[in-house]
Amino acid sequence: MNPYAADSPAIAEFFTYLFETRKASVRTIRGYRSALGARLRHSSGFDPGQDEVLSQLMRSFLHERPIKARTLVKWDVGLVLRYLKTGQLSSTGTLSPRDLTLKLVFLLALATGKRRSELHALDREVGKVRDNWDSVILRPRPEFLGKTHFATGGAGTFSEIVLPNIEKAPGFVLADLSLCPVRTLRIYLRESDRYRSEDQQRLIISYMKNKPDDIKKQTISNYLKLLVHQAYADSSKDHTVCQDYNMRSHDLRGIAASLKASKNATMGEILAAGVWSSASTFLTHYVKHFSRDDLSSLYSLGPFVAAESVITT
Repeated sequence: MNPYAADSPAIAEFFTYLFETRKASVRTIRGYRSALGARLRHSSGFDPGQDEVLSQLMRSFLHERPIKARTLVKWDVGLVLRYLKTGQLSSTGTLSPRDLTLKLVFLLALATGKRRSELHALDREVGKVRDNWDSVILRPRPEFLGKTHFATGGAGTFSEIVLPNIEKAPGFVLADLSLCPVRTLRIYLRESDRYRSEDQQRLIISYMKNKPDDIKKQTISNYLKLLVHQAYADSSKDHTVCQDYNMRSHDLRGIAASLKASKNATMGEILAAGVWSSASTFLTHYVKHFSRDDLSSLYSLGPFVAAESVITT
């Protein structure tokens, strides 16, 4: 069978084999559909993602084997934030390149609610600094295309991120600066420029000073997991907590958006912050549930930023 000219019946047969024989999940089959579509759209003009027969088949798969939404947060984001505020990584201005990089990546992931690919694509040049660093605008590299770029006709690629400074938030005290993404970014830019090569134009680079090559998207995930490991170890908990609690770097997207939603943000604001193509995607796959105690514990940390919004009591 010619893979460059596969038609709807052939792909349906393949998907059925994956589902019934290989016991593949619907998410896995969707991945196959995306991979096939990327090739077939160019080679034969056929788009499996827009084919009604394949769409009905996918719905039947979902009906028979529903996707279980992962709505509970399996690890304690409050513990990590507390570690960044009062633990070994609290004094941002004196951190090693390694710890400063890990701290920035985590705060950016929470403060933006963006995918790892979008964090990886951020440009070194700050788009604009407003009112003496009251807020900053970050933009992706010109060549970056977002995950939902083609599906949304270009609307699915973010153009900029606005990061607010928390200094003017209600109840702010100086100790809260440890969780400020703008201040951490400002220090990171100053420190990383000391070992950044001329060719490294991405915002986030390796903390290894003799490594001039760009980091990979997977490195962003590794940095996030490493920081969570470090936070739990500092709290005298089992150092394998990421494995035990199934910590995924992608969790931060849902956490950030759900915290933003808890502050009565509109659905449009939530979708724009997460660059989701539809509300159903966010509601089905990314909503995270927090108990009242969870929220009270987070709010007690003082202001921090999630999905481009300052979260306060």
